[in-house]
Amino acid sequence: VVEFLRSSKSNSNYLVTGTTFVEGVLKTDDKELVSYSPVYLYSTVTGVLLSKSFTDVNGYYRFDYLRPGFSYMIVSYDRTSVKNATIIEFTLKEENV
Repeated sequence: VVEFLRSSKSNSNYLVTGTTFVEGVLKTDDKELVSYSPVYLYSTVTGVLLSKSFTDVNGYYRFDYLRPGFSYMIVSYDRTSVKNATIIEFTLKEENV
């Protein structure tokens, strides 16, 4: 479960210009923080792994230098195999000029 997901220079529709970031907090369904868990960023179109990170002690993660007009997918899983994987798919829309 992702507690929040936001990007810089964006509104609720993720309208951005230039590069941006996406960040979030990973929690279980019981609202417990998921610390030191791997988090992967993929291109939704190609399936290519773009970046890998880990949540910190508070379940926080962040991916920088994302480009508008592209679709991304964030995947995380429980390394203890107790909980199901978490997947978020989103597109950073380009701003109309």
